[in-house]
Amino acid sequence: MKKSKRFIPVIAALFVIIIFAVTLNVTHIWKNYKYRIFAGHHLRLSDGNKSLFWFDAVHSNNPRDIMFKDLESLLTENTPDLVLVEGGYDTFQGNRESAIAEGESAFAAYIAKQNGIIVENIEPPFAKQIEYLQTKYDPDEILAMYLLRQIGSQALMPEESNAHFYDILKNMTHFLIQNGLNYQNANIENILAVLNRFLPEPINDENWHNLKVYRIYAKNDGIIHTIYDDVTSYRNIYLVELIQQKSRYGKIFIVMGGQHLKDTKKKLQEMYAH
Repeated sequence: MKKSKRFIPVIAALFVIIIFAVTLNVTHIWKNYKYRIFAGHHLRLSDGNKSLFWFDAVHSNNPRDIMFKDLESLLTENTPDLVLVEGGYDTFQGNRESAIAEGESAFAAYIAKQNGIIVENIEPPFAKQIEYLQTKYDPDEILAMYLLRQIGSQALMPEESNAHFYDILKNMTHFLIQNGLNYQNANIENILAVLNRFLPEPINDENWHNLKVYRIYAKNDGIIHTIYDDVTSYRNIYLVELIQQKSRYGKIFIVMGGQHLKDTKKKLQEMYAH
């Protein structure tokens, strides 16, 4: 009986080690293969000498993510005449590592430029988005939506950014003001006050990663979600019209979030069904 009792701590330790190893392995699979689980449902359309390939991506900056290998392979295999990316990353300049650190749109722009392919932005200019939203919503509400979307995107990335939280807020706010947002009090105290009106608890540089703010703009009812949906619809209308205009390029390759693909798939299928 005494001998069996001596083995209990050993068995417990082995159990803890096994659980730890399994957790590490699951985390590794999740970070590196999440794209294969939730995305990868690419859209391929053709109509005579015109074709469109929409690469169904997840937002990632993980250099070990299998998505980047698939993206490079499919982009080069399709030999497109034009690559369309979101987030303004058509202007990306940098090396392979910095492109991955910025995410899939920057990486697609990098690969395209390495292969001499034209890269353009698939989104409406930010100034146009701001102009549209300010006809319907208060500048504080618009500011909060864009900041929460920026914070949420950063928090969901598998690799943490080196950017300081308050710098993210200030830089995004100044960018929005430069693009026409009618907001005057761009100091960090006022920016935080605007954000905290829409959050269940005050946000700061210690808790922002854990507040799951993406739920505020992407899932929860309320004005922030309403603005998010509105500008998403605006962007969808713009991208369909843009693809129609760019069809002269023949072969188009798109890298953009999967929700936009779901929202516009029917219209694109109709466009390429003549």
